[in-house]
Amino acid sequence: MQASGDHFEVVLVTKRCALLDANFLERAYWRRDGVPLAVGYYLVSWPAEIEKRMFNEDATFRGPFKTHDDARAALRSFVPRPSSEPRLSALTTTRRFP
Repeated sequence: MQASGDHFEVVLVTKRCALLDANFLERAYWRRDGVPLAVGYYLVSWPAEIEKRMFNEDATFRGPFKTHDDARAALRSFVPRPSSEPRLSALTTTRRFP
């Protein structure tokens, strides 16, 4: 399911149906099964064909991870790329959640 054009972002789920995105903006999220995510860091991806990336049933949440760095490190195990790194949101590479 992971295509070469997939987009990835590290987010912090802070409470039921709310998260902080890579820009530190609080966003609502929802899941098809209606079950809220546990608090923690998640690696979120969307299929390449999704243009408007929302935290909804199109998004795949992987986690929770204890730290931001753990979520970023997990990217390699989810998406093996021998020749190039997947596109990770620019802000997730330089900024960390408080």
